[in-house]
Amino acid sequence: MKKYLLPLLTLLVVLSSCQKEDDILTPVPQPPQTTTTNINGDTIINIDTTNNNGTGNVLQAFEDDYVVSIDNNNVTVVPPSAAFPGWGKNYNITKAEFSMISVDTSYSYTSTNFQSTWGNGYANFHKNGNNYGGGELMTTVHPRNGSTLPTHANSYLEKLMDMTITQYTYGAYSGILGLDIDYVTCNGTLVQWHVDMVVTEYSDGTLELSIDNTGYCTGGTGSNFGTGPWNSQLKITLVEQI
Repeated sequence: MKKYLLPLLTLLVVLSSCQKEDDILTPVPQPPQTTTTNINGDTIINIDTTNNNGTGNVLQAFEDDYVVSIDNNNVTVVPPSAAFPGWGKNYNITKAEFSMISVDTSYSYTSTNFQSTWGNGYANFHKNGNNYGGGELMTTVHPRNGSTLPTHANSYLEKLMDMTITQYTYGAYSGILGLDIDYVTCNGTLVQWHVDMVVTEYSDGTLELSIDNTGYCTGGTGSNFGTGPWNSQLKITLVEQI
């Protein structure tokens, strides 16, 4: 029996070695050359398709400034539209993010499964004939622009805010959405403000509205905030209701 096993083992070793050699000799496709940048917390991947070896897995750029692969589903960032893509549509908010850093405060949160009747909230953008109208915005983040006083979350908490959009505007191809907002506080006080948000459009119809604020707080008598620089980031992700 032994005299048969030895030749058999020898043959297996030879076959295994041949297989490894075949693997070594098989040309390895070269990955595409990429340049990665970070804009407002989003990873933008600029792809050179020269060496993709015909795999067809490389996403082409819409324009030189819009090159992107964001996940395995081939969803891409697209250039800003001529008109606001959310005009006349209703959206669920699937994620709301906020972070704040200042000389005396640092906190952040992400709402993806907020426990409420409305989940993480919603955003509705009505039509007014052929014009932009009003709408509603309910979210756990507090959309404000600022440079002097820090822009915090409502009561410094992950807390739903039910806001009325009295009017919204959008500059053609600008990627900037302007909202005029009314908000009634718990004690019945009406607060009104205007906010500009950056619109990021994705090829699957998803929208992101974001605000990056940075400034310097001078503090002083009566101020609740320390003197020094601060910055905050806010982002909400909108998926159209079906």
